[in-house]
Amino acid sequence: MDELYAFLFAGLLIIFLLAAFFNGPEVSIIGSEEGKDYSLNNLTWKEIGIGDVISKHKTVETMKVLEDEFSVQNGFFFGSTEYSRKLDIDNEIISSLNNADLKFSVDSTNNYGSLMVALDNSTVMSEKPMRGEYSVSLSGIKNTSTLKIKTTSSTWRIWAPSKYTLSNLSLGLSYSSKENPFYEFDVPYYVHNTLYRGEIKFDSIYSADMKIFLNGEEIYNKKDCYGRTSIKLMRRNVLPEENIIEFFSEDDYRLENSKIYLYYGTGQEEAGFI
Repeated sequence: MDELYAFLFAGLLIIFLLAAFFNGPEVSIIGSEEGKDYSLNNLTWKEIGIGDVISKHKTVETMKVLEDEFSVQNGFFFGSTEYSRKLDIDNEIISSLNNADLKFSVDSTNNYGSLMVALDNSTVMSEKPMRGEYSVSLSGIKNTSTLKIKTTSSTWRIWAPSKYTLSNLSLGLSYSSKENPFYEFDVPYYVHNTLYRGEIKFDSIYSADMKIFLNGEEIYNKKDCYGRTSIKLMRRNVLPEENIIEFFSEDDYRLENSKIYLYYGTGQEEAGFI
């Protein structure tokens, strides 16, 4: 009896598999140069895989030359000359600033006085440097600051002022920057000529404020983007051949299984797509 039940069960399983195989929906893969083309009934679409889109941070280091060469001096009979300059830095850089350094070379000096470097009236250097290259930390720098360089008096050496000749005065900045990724993909003419519409789908793993641009046009702008997301595309959003999709967010984000679907060809009404 057990063998009979086993035989009947195996037969029913075979019948079920045959029905699913021959009567179920059939999706055929057409194949293409980029991505894959699929066909189901009268509906045809291209699938372009983007993969995982992940926010990345990078360290940016810049060096801006402030002056090629200048001198400062101070003496009883010679008066004093000092260097002053306003420093303007973008707020975005200040908010992600790792460090700022003032770099310069001392080309000549008589060391009669101390070289003074001040940032917003706060002294950051006061010493008698010899000839050579120097770097001074500007930890208190703001988006708008004033830099001043001078020398103290030569005091009793009334025959000559204290003097320093500096060159290659430069401001070095190191800051963190978010690298927003972009991707290029091609849309063949045979797709674009009969393109009805498209979709971008992805899974947002972290909640993030997200903007997405396609060929420079904003197609998505949402706060707290999270979970499965589908963005509809119209034919006007897509160009034949070269296309660029860009992702922007100030937050950390991870978009997994990102894909572009382009529905094209005739027969969408029969397929129930329209």
